[in-house]
Formats: sequence, C-alpha cells, structure tokens
Amino acid sequence: MVEAFNAWYEERRAAYEMENEIIKDKLSQGVNGVEWLVMQKEVRQEDMMGFDRWIVIIKDIEKKNMDSLMIDTLLMNNEDFYEKHELNWWISVSNTLTYLNLLKQRNYDRYSDFIQVLKMRGETP
Repeated sequence: MVEAFNAWYEERRAAYEMENEIIKDKLSQGVNGVEWLVMQKEVRQEDMMGFDRWIVIIKDIEKKNMDSLMIDTLLMNNEDFYEKHELNWWISVSNTLTYLNLLKQRNYDRYSDFIQVLKMRGETP
C-alpha cells in the first residue's frame, strides 16, 4: 500500500507542490488572496465529511474557538501555527477554505464579518 501511494505521489508531485505554492502565495496577499482561494475552492462531499470530523476535533476535543483558529490558520505560517495549536496547518487551511466557501454561499453577512475581522487582525502588527 505504501508503494502504491509513493507511486501515486511521484506521478502528481509537481502539481501538488505547485498547488501548495499557490496557496502560500495567496495567503501572503492577505484578505484579497483569501477571497481568491475561497472562490477557487470546490467543495466536494469528501471535503464536507473531513470538515465535519475536523469540527469535532477542534470544538469537542481541543476546546478551541473556531473563528480564532481559522484566522490563525490564514495568518500564520505552518510552523508557528503548529507550535501554537499543535494541529496540521494544511488540513486546517483546507477546512477553513471549505467553511468560508459554504459560509459565503449560505450566510454572506456572517462571511463578510469574518473577512473584516481577518482584515483587522492581519493589519495589526
């Protein structure tokens, strides 16, 4: 099974690494980059299932504030994020983008409020 994964990964390594670089670049652009990522996020059924599991871990097990954690996800680099929260940054980025995509579709006022808080936190030194 490990060999099959390694073969799969080697075939897709360049695309995977490019996607990661795009995400890092867009996050470094602040709110505009985040909004671009939210628009590009295609929410699939497996994203929803992963998001549901992530919510349980964050809220019930880790007892963390969701908004604060998601803002840290978008503003911190992976090392600082892990040091503070002891959570995988890439998984948190994916789930945060899933959440924001759904929030934008279902409750735009709440989405707008989140983006405003993100903008204020991102501008604070």
